[in-house]
Amino acid sequence: MNKNSGQALMTLVVYVGVAILIISAAVIMILVNSIATNKFEQGSDAYYIAEDGIENALQQLLRNPSYSGETVMIDMSSAQVSVSGINPKTITSIGKTGNFQRRIDVTVASSSGVLNVLTWKEIY
Repeated sequence: MNKNSGQALMTLVVYVGVAILIISAAVIMILVNSIATNKFEQGSDAYYIAEDGIENALQQLLRNPSYSGETVMIDMSSAQVSVSGINPKTITSIGKTGNFQRRIDVTVASSSGVLNVLTWKEIY
């Protein structure tokens, strides 16, 4: 009997094992990147929802200077808007989508029916 009869089979098993490991690692990397991209997208959506809440509040303040805030529903997301102060006023909008939320604070001053945005910042 030949001493090297199983050598080709063992080489094949090693190469197949290495190929399976490489393919598995690639699939795992794709899944991790996909999850991270989805989370980034939801965070961005929450920011834009908060921004929409701010823009809505600016329009409401122009129409009604005593506007104090509301919850604005946008699709399956929401922006919780509150207005505080007299002049300048601080508008706070918290955009929520899924498990993510982002907050934007805007300070505005009113003069002769014109709103001037003094500050616009995201609060972390």
